[in-house]
Amino acid sequence: MSFLTPVYYTGKLKGVVMVDINKENLQNIFYTSDRPLVWRYLNVTVSDTSSGKEILVHKSETDLFRYVHYEKDIPGGIRITLSLDVMYFIVSSWKIFAFYLLATILLLNMVRTHFRLYHNVTREKC
Repeated sequence: MSFLTPVYYTGKLKGVVMVDINKENLQNIFYTSDRPLVWRYLNVTVSDTSSGKEILVHKSETDLFRYVHYEKDIPGGIRITLSLDVMYFIVSSWKIFAFYLLATILLLNMVRTHFRLYHNVTREKC
């Protein structure tokens, strides 16, 4: 994808700059080096609004359900689409999910024990 961008200096046109962008450059721009887990589950698409052509910069490893979706139109007729897969939230918060499952299992076991004891006590009364 190439862009022609005018260059102004003190309100006067001084020239035109041609910018050529390819998929590798876009991956370097959008790569989140401080959060590699985000990059694994991130979908990035750059599209031209006038022609409708798209460049798929990065695709999530598991494309189950796009939970977070963001689109932004920038000058020059370009639309950037970012979306984060639901697996990111599951993988990043697995400890909380495991604690929730353990607490639920323990609570259900306590309720089952309570009902069993209650049933035994009511049977002894009769």
